[in-house]
Amino acid sequence: MRMRACGVCWAVFTACVVLGACGSDKPPKSRSTGTGGEGEPSGGAPANTSGTSGTSGTSNGGKGSGQVAGADNGAGDSSGGAPVVDTTPGPKRIHFIVDSSQAAHAISPLIYGANMTGLDCGDPKARFTFCRHHSAAWSTYNWENNASNAGQSDCNENNDALSAETTPAAAVTNLIDAADAAGASTVVTVPMLDHVAVDVDADGGAGGDCSGDVSNTSDYLNTRFAQNRPRKGAELALTPDTTDAFVNQDEFIASLKNSHPDSSVLFTLDREPELWKGEHPRVRTTPLTYAEQVSLSTDYSKMIKDNWDGAKVIGLVGYGYLAAVNQQASPDYATEGEFYAYFLKQMAAASQDDGRRLLDYIDLHWFPEIYVDGVRLIDEDASEASVLARVQAPRTLWDPNFVENSWITQSNGGKAIELLTWLKREIDDNYPGTGLSFTEWTYGGGKHISGAIAAADALGIYGQRGVDLAGVISFSPDDEPYLIGAFEAYRNYDGQGATFGDTSVAATSSRVELGSIYASIDEQDPSRMVLVAINRYAYDLNASISVNHDTAYSSVTPYSIVDGQPDPTHGNTVDATAPNEFELTLPPYSVTVLVPNE
Repeated sequence: MRMRACGVCWAVFTACVVLGACGSDKPPKSRSTGTGGEGEPSGGAPANTSGTSGTSGTSNGGKGSGQVAGADNGAGDSSGGAPVVDTTPGPKRIHFIVDSSQAAHAISPLIYGANMTGLDCGDPKARFTFCRHHSAAWSTYNWENNASNAGQSDCNENNDALSAETTPAAAVTNLIDAADAAGASTVVTVPMLDHVAVDVDADGGAGGDCSGDVSNTSDYLNTRFAQNRPRKGAELALTPDTTDAFVNQDEFIASLKNSHPDSSVLFTLDREPELWKGEHPRVRTTPLTYAEQVSLSTDYSKMIKDNWDGAKVIGLVGYGYLAAVNQQASPDYATEGEFYAYFLKQMAAASQDDGRRLLDYIDLHWFPEIYVDGVRLIDEDASEASVLARVQAPRTLWDPNFVENSWITQSNGGKAIELLTWLKREIDDNYPGTGLSFTEWTYGGGKHISGAIAAADALGIYGQRGVDLAGVISFSPDDEPYLIGAFEAYRNYDGQGATFGDTSVAATSSRVELGSIYASIDEQDPSRMVLVAINRYAYDLNASISVNHDTAYSSVTPYSIVDGQPDPTHGNTVDATAPNEFELTLPPYSVTVLVPNE
């Protein structure tokens, strides 16, 4: 078996030190560039950033260290990332309030998507709403023959990892076919890197010697790669010319449109381009500048929309926190400030000049930067400390009182990240109407009840707080039944296709560190309400639920996911104690779908 080379294992230091940004007059709004280096944690998961927290240091394959004590608000503690919450044994009380007259808005169906690494596009339980392939190789994908380059993660060899077929675009059309069969959309990656692979090294790198590294070939950039460009500049052909020196992406889009005219397809502008220099060093040797990213994104978006009328484009596609703050330590940060805001503003200007919207979604990949005893939270570890940290981790998305224990908060003055609040503010300020996307996310632990709790919490947050597209990813070599169970809670809670509603309404918790609730109704039938209640506490939660709604409910039917039971299971109906008032017990560490009955 081949020994995998280290991913992008080079350090990223604080911009104040490396870039001389201390004196910049355009600092990011309450954001620090942080410390650490991006890499691949065990299992192949892409890291947002990692390395030694609190000081400049090097990455260690995505592992990090350095924990600090947190306040009594669910922050990390010095033992390695576990939240500080009341863990005194025994049941506790919690009060949930649901109010359909407040905060009602549509839930995007595209928040229930998935990457097909370790997951099945047509999983009948999860019923994913879009399918996407995750791989750094997509940046070098040659649609004409399906060759790609493995990058620094795997010997920089040209191979057929995305598809062994030679039929043009097979790696993509096979995915679209699978998504179509599942009634799902497809998210397709369009390469923007200057060169893409032209051949396959069938036996390079065997035994871990990396003999297949393209740099072992003389003049490899001209012999092992073709020039990638957005437009052919000539008449497009359904059968591409594989003998010329170019790969044309407009021909790729036109080919897909011709073969799948009725499919629901969205397009991402490459994948994590800020990492090209580290992930694809044989092709790209300099950091991507702010202006380059905008120029490439503008050109490729125009091309896509010219060749597929009504196509939706997903841009930035950054690997994590530093991609949004400074485009992975780009030298432009010192003069231009936060990249996320800059990119939105420039794409808004380009759209105005073009007379149409060029950026439909702005994307960021999000994986917790929390480590427990040296193990990253997105791994499968189910130790007590990891469980305690994992079930709290989604609060980083929104909670101003939750300061996670990670290098991000340590380098950010100990402030809560409030990721969604920050990103949506920048959208509203710089390019209103742009959708917020996370094409890759996970909280790990998919074989344990804590994984169901974290994933169900994240899905509830995405719907409640207006995320427009999200695709979970699995890095486990085996099935993750509790991760699938979390999707069932929203997409198939009765095993017969019953779903969470399409409209989010206000729902609050009296003790969010112990439990959360998410509430929905249906636009076409507002009397139908579905709730998802989460117990992130190791003991029973005696919950009282107050519902303000035009419909009077006399009882509620529960479907629960608990330890040892990853699929939602029908429970005994609970009668109301008063009109629209309910008292029930949520089992320890559980996700419970609640369906009120008239």
